[in-house]
Amino acid sequence: MNSDRLYYCSKKKTGCKAKVRMDEGYIIYASETHTHEPPNYQCTSKGEYDNRTKRLLRCSSKSSMKCTARLKYKDGKVEVVNGVHNHDPPVFIKTKDGNVALFYNRNK
Repeated sequence: MNSDRLYYCSKKKTGCKAKVRMDEGYIIYASETHTHEPPNYQCTSKGEYDNRTKRLLRCSSKSSMKCTARLKYKDGKVEVVNGVHNHDPPVFIKTKDGNVALFYNRNK
């Protein structure tokens, strides 16, 4: 099965000729000359890439505990909007197999 793929710049319709050809996950050709300032991509916790320069992130307990803690991420910097949680922070524990488990203390 051929996995050869050609990816174009998201601004191709405006005339940008930047592109990348990949095969089985490897870059085999890249034309990196953009006709504009290239976007700034950030890697998310899921391993996906995001080119938004502004984001509003909310506490993972927003729904279950009605927590209003949130922060704003702008141009690679975190700006705290509301850092006060209505619960104890979660505890992250790395397991023997390398996974990360998330625990909340809800006995209070």
